[in-house]
Amino acid sequence: MSLTPGAVPQNVLLISETKLKNFTDIDPNVSSSVLLPFIGVVQQTKLEYIIGAKYYKSLLYQVSGGTISSNENDYNFLTYFAQPMLIWARSEEHTSELQSH
Repeated sequence: MSLTPGAVPQNVLLISETKLKNFTDIDPNVSSSVLLPFIGVVQQTKLEYIIGAKYYKSLLYQVSGGTISSNENDYNFLTYFAQPMLIWARSEEHTSELQSH
């Protein structure tokens, strides 16, 4: 696996649309074209900062390649840390938006 800059999949969500919509107030009719940029930014600015670029890129490649479930540690990290953090970040962002208006 090459982790060279620019080779990182930019359209990979570490959380499914369904899970994000089920655990937030996002309308079920919101399309992935609206969610992808937001989640991509949150993944890079919050998650990558916390876990480091190498591990972050590894997770992206595993998710995009469909191999994440074969690595129990990474799968558990994604399920029990990364995805809840992305849900929380969505809620935090929404609260900030409401307070700024």
